[in-house]
Amino acid sequence: MDAIEHTTPLWGALGEILGVLAAALFIGMIFGRFRLSVITGYLLVGAVLGPGGIGLIRSEFVQILSELGVVLLLFTIGLEFSWRRFKAFGGIAFLGGGLQVGITALFVTLEAVGFGRPFDAALLLGGAVALSSTAVVLRILMTRGEMDSSSGRATVAILLFQDMAVLILLILAESLEKGAQLPVISANLVTVLAKAGGLAIGLRIITQFVYPRLLPHAARRGAGEQIVILAIVTALGGAFCAHILGISPTLGAFLAGMFLGESPLAPQMRADLIPYEALFITLFFTSIGMVVDIGWIWENLFLTISVLADVIIIKAAIAFVVVYIFRRSVSVASAAGLSLANIGEFAFVLGAIGLSKGNIDADTFQLLVSVAVASMILAPYLIAAASRFAAPLSARMETEAAASGMRGRPPADHILVVGYGPVGRRVVEALELIGSEVLVIDLNPHALTGGRFTSTAFLFGDARRKEILETAGIRKARALVVTIPDPQTSKLIIALARDLAPDLLIGARANYLLHVEDFIKLGADFVVDGETTTGEELSRRLVIALGLPAEYSTGSGEFCRL
Repeated sequence: MDAIEHTTPLWGALGEILGVLAAALFIGMIFGRFRLSVITGYLLVGAVLGPGGIGLIRSEFVQILSELGVVLLLFTIGLEFSWRRFKAFGGIAFLGGGLQVGITALFVTLEAVGFGRPFDAALLLGGAVALSSTAVVLRILMTRGEMDSSSGRATVAILLFQDMAVLILLILAESLEKGAQLPVISANLVTVLAKAGGLAIGLRIITQFVYPRLLPHAARRGAGEQIVILAIVTALGGAFCAHILGISPTLGAFLAGMFLGESPLAPQMRADLIPYEALFITLFFTSIGMVVDIGWIWENLFLTISVLADVIIIKAAIAFVVVYIFRRSVSVASAAGLSLANIGEFAFVLGAIGLSKGNIDADTFQLLVSVAVASMILAPYLIAAASRFAAPLSARMETEAAASGMRGRPPADHILVVGYGPVGRRVVEALELIGSEVLVIDLNPHALTGGRFTSTAFLFGDARRKEILETAGIRKARALVVTIPDPQTSKLIIALARDLAPDLLIGARANYLLHVEDFIKLGADFVVDGETTTGEELSRRLVIALGLPAEYSTGSGEFCRL
C-alpha cells in the first residue's frame, strides 16, 4: 500500500504529460489540416489546459515542464547555430541583425522608462521584445515555400543574428538586480561573464577533445542511441553546472548546444535529434501557453491589445528600414518586416529570469508573455498578408527606380534574365560568350556594381511587377530566363510574362521536380529542375569514375544497358 501511494505522484505527473501531448497532437492535426501554424495550436492547448484556463494542469507541474522545455529548446537552438551559415549571409546577417536587435531594444527600453518602469526592468523588456520567434517564423516560411525567396533569406539572416544575441542577453539578464543602476549592472556583468567564461571553457574542452575520443566511431557504427543520450546529458549537464555556478540553467544549455554544434559529432547528432525536436517544441510551447492567464488578459484586454499593436508596429518598422538598407526593395523589406514583427519564445526565458530576480513584477511578466503569445499566434497571418501589403506600396517606388537603376537601354531582340545569383551569373556568362545582348532584372542593387557587364544591361526591380517587365522591354525581347530559387515568385513571373508576351520563349529554373508541371502550365516552354540535373550529373560522374566512357550514362540520369 505504501509503495502504491509512493508512486501515485509519478503516475499523476505522467498522466498530465500524456494529456498535454495527446491534446497537442489532436489540435496540431486539426491546425495542420487547415494549414494553420501547429505552434499556435500548442500555445492554445497550454492556455486552455493550464492554471490560467480550465486548470487541468497543476501549477507546480507547469513550472517543472516549462523549465525543462526551456532548457531543451535553448540547447537545440545552440546546436543548430552555425558560424559558417551565419557568415554566408554577409552584411545583412551581422550588421543588419545587429541594427535590428540594437535599435529595437533601445527603443523599447526608452519607451518603458518613459512609462515609469525602472531601468533594469526596461532593459530586460527591451531585450525580450527585440527577438522574434525563430521556431514560428521558420516553420511558416517552410510551409509557404518562401525560405529561398529574397524576403525569406533576409528574414533568416536576421534570425541567425538573433540566435547569437541570445547568449549576450542571457548574460545581461543574469547581471541585473532589482533597482540597480548602470555601475552596479556593469560590476555584476563582469562576474557573470567570468562564470559563463569558465563554463564555456569547460564545455569547449569536453565537446571538442573529450567526446571525440570517447565516441570516435559512434556515428559511423550507427550507435544513434549513444549520440542522443550524449546530447541529452550535455544539455542537462550544462544547465546543471550553470545552476551550481549561480547563473541561469538556460545559459548553460545554450552554451552546451553551441559548443557541441562545432564538434565532429554535430552532423550526426543533429540528424539523430530530429525526431525528438518535435517533442521539445511541443513541451516548450504548451508550457508557454500554460503560463498565460486568460482571466488576467480579459481584465487587462485594452492594455494587452495596445501593447501588442505597439510592438508589431515598432518591430515591423525597424526591420523594414534595416532590410531596405541592405536589399533596396520595398516589397522584400515589407515582407521581412512583417515576418519579424513578433516577440519570440526567448521573451519567456528573459521574463522568467527577471521575475525570479525581482526585476519585473507578476503583472509585467504576464503582460510580456501574453503579448508574446498573441504575436506568435498572429505571425502566420502577418506573413501571409505581407505580399498583399507590399505590392501597392512598392509598385510606384520600384517603377521610378527602374529608369535610374538600369545600365544601358534595353535593345530589341534581347534576352531577359531574372535573378543574378550563382545560376543567373552562369546563364549571363554563357549568353555573353555567344554575343547575345542581355538585360538582367534583380532586386539586389549590389549586383550592378559587383557584376562585370559587357553587352549586359541591368535593371533594378521586382520582375513580378508589370511595370518592371514593360520597362525591360519584354514585348521586344527574344527570350526570358527565370533563375530565382523561390517557386512562388517564379510562378508569378512566368504567368505575367506569358500574359504580356504570348510568343516569348520562356525558360525557368526549378529546385524540385514537383514544380516543373506547374511552371509548364503557367507558360514556361522549358524547365530545368535541380533534382533531374543532379541525377544526370551524378550518373555521368559515376560512370566515368568506374572507368567507363561517359556515353554509357544517358541524358535522363539512367545507365545504358551494356
